[in-house]
Amino acid sequence: MSSKALRTVILVILVAAACAILARALEADEFEINCDLTGSLLYQGKPAAVGTTLQAYSGSVLLADTTVREAGYYAISIPHDNPVTPAVDGWLDGVDINIHIEGHSAQPTIRPMEGSVHQDLSVLMISDVRKSTWGKIKALFR
Repeated sequence: MSSKALRTVILVILVAAACAILARALEADEFEINCDLTGSLLYQGKPAAVGTTLQAYSGSVLLADTTVREAGYYAISIPHDNPVTPAVDGWLDGVDINIHIEGHSAQPTIRPMEGSVHQDLSVLMISDVRKSTWGKIKALFR
């Protein structure tokens, strides 16, 4: 075998080995660490109904979505960001996640982490605030 052919074979073997190592690292899904959020969920002062939509955002990027399966409770799994892709497609360390219920921002925001996170959420509409404030004012005059 000529030296040029030998170099070509060695180069092919090195490229194949590098591809195998990269594929194995990607199969390990080291970046696929989920943050599993659970908790109670109030929407407009009442337990959220089955079928209520729930979305997790990092800034304006939708990370995950689901619907309520048990009235008043939610569960959503958010994948960790994939460092191989240039776009943000999962949660990042130190970056809060905003949960939206039926398109409305829930409180509080969540600081994601690996594993399970229990956080009760609620969406209080402006009309609910007005009603509760009016109720407090009326109570002053009783």
